[in-house]
Amino acid sequence: MDEIAVRWGSVEDGSAIGRVLGLNSMSERDVPKETYIVAEERGEILAVGRCLLARKRLVLGTLAIDPGAGEHSFAVALYSGVGNLVQEMGLREVWANCDEHREYLLEAGYHRRVGGWRLDTTRSPNEYERLPERGWRRV
Repeated sequence: MDEIAVRWGSVEDGSAIGRVLGLNSMSERDVPKETYIVAEERGEILAVGRCLLARKRLVLGTLAIDPGAGEHSFAVALYSGVGNLVQEMGLREVWANCDEHREYLLEAGYHRRVGGWRLDTTRSPNEYERLPERGWRRV
């Protein structure tokens, strides 16, 4: 089985994003104006999620997944992959407002909160580098 890659959508992906949205009866009219995260397998975009950046967080809209692809694997990959992309940007959290994908959100590490589903992207103290054995270094 090929691995699913999750990345930011680009201008060149506009027609593929529009195709996936159209397969899900969603409007493709605003694709050039919006920001999307895409999940692809073997170079073909099979799932997309519209997103909005707001105050140190990313708000993820409803996902659109190609009906011919495996919904479960693409939804979980996209929801968890968003967390990695956001962490690289230095944002603190991801919010998703989609209750219809409850089991996918739980599997990807999201927690139910008032107002939606939240994924914390800050590092835990265990993930930071350890201090040198001799203590603090002077700069």
